[in-house]
Amino acid sequence: MSNSIERDQILKSKLNLVYKNKNKIQPQELFTRKTSEADTLPGYADVQNVIKTVEADVPEDLDQLKENFGLDLDV
Repeated sequence: MSNSIERDQILKSKLNLVYKNKNKIQPQELFTRKTSEADTLPGYADVQNVIKTVEADVPEDLDQLKENFGLDLDV
């Protein structure tokens, strides 16, 4: 029984040595991934346009909901 446990531990340590560096993200890979993510982000102007649209539509839609449901609450 202990012999099989020792073999398992040796096998585990060998596998750790083999795969240790293969699973580690290298700095250049990390930089490339972050750069590509940054390239796909929407532009600042696009984000500002969405915010303006939401700020314009929400109060109007909220007033319409209050009328439809007869609510006199301020949110």
